[in-house]
Formats: sequence, C-alpha cells, structure tokens
Amino acid sequence: MSVKNFNFWVNKLNLLNFSATEKEDKIIQITDLIRFIQCYDPTLEIVDCIHHDFCIIEKNEHIKEVKLMDISNLKNNETISINRNKESWFVLVNDKLDTTLKSILKTIEEHNISKIYDKVFVFNFFQSSIHEIK
Repeated sequence: MSVKNFNFWVNKLNLLNFSATEKEDKIIQITDLIRFIQCYDPTLEIVDCIHHDFCIIEKNEHIKEVKLMDISNLKNNETISINRNKESWFVLVNDKLDTTLKSILKTIEEHNISKIYDKVFVFNFFQSSIHEIK
C-alpha cells in the first residue's frame, strides 16, 4: 500500500468533523481502495474517498464510482445507491479466509448487484486477489 497516498487521505479525513466510528469506517474504506487499486490497476487515481459512501476514481479523465463493501455488511445493506451518470463499480471486499467464492457469488446474485453495477469484483484483501465477476 502506498503510505504516501494513505497518509494524504487520512490527513484530509482528520481535517473534517467525523465521529470516531465514521473515521474508522473511512480509514478502512481508504485502505481497501488503495490496496484494490494497487492490485487491479495502479494507474487509477483517487479523486475522492471521503465525502460519499462510495469512492471516486479516474483514469484518463474517465470518472468511475466505486462502492466498496465488506461481505459481512452486504447482508445487512438493503439499498445500494449509485449515480447512473458515471460508470459504477462494486467491490465486495472479502477478508474472511473461510468464505468460498461460490457463496460470495450467491450473495452477489441474491442482491442483484450484477444488474445494478457496470463492473463487479470480489477482492480478497489479504491474498491481494481480484475476481472480476462482471
């Protein structure tokens, strides 16, 4: 993970008025996004990962919205919102070693994620592996 990039976003986060829990959630989101970018395409640039419940990235001036979600939170999340004006990606972050890809795919199907997002990924944080589902 790029420590410089991580520190930049955490410093920006510390300038804002978030609760301790909100800061913790944002730091996890920043960490997941930076690691995902390193594994998927290091040329992607972070535009914003603080001001929304999704992240904004770009490559060659093409903006994409990225929703990162831990697999355990997906089961509790009823609504998954996106902006249809931009390409949207969904990254399901799997940090559980005992979760099989088959059960993850079933969860994605149950929540109609492939129908909502332009691209869908399963990202294993600890193994630094990415499965592009759509």
